[in-house]
Amino acid sequence: EARAEAEVEAETAREEARAARAALAEATAAAEMAAAVALVDGLDTAAAKDAADTRQLGAEVEAASYWAQKEAAKKEAGVATARAEADMAAAAVKVATAEAEATAAKQEAVTATAAAE
Repeated sequence: EARAEAEVEAETAREEARAARAALAEATAAAEMAAAVALVDGLDTAAAKDAADTRQLGAEVEAASYWAQKEAAKKEAGVATARAEADMAAAAVKVATAEAEATAAKQEAVTATAAAE
């Protein structure tokens, strides 16, 4: 009878051990699932941060491009102004030359008239 009781106790202990192993396996699976979810969440967070960083970089590039275009437009306006001033100076030189030639022609006419008289 003691032997039968020992066998029953041994069987009960084996069943409890099986149940404990099953509970351990279940807890391990749950922990692994939680770790996987945390990993995915971390990857999602990293991807969101990368996307935000990329958007910020794009905005910075756009701003730099805007300022570069603005500076280029200023320089082009400066070049156009300098060209216009140079053209006006050249025109003034032509006018002065024409006036000088007209004065010389008048002088020649006066001289020729005086010589003819």
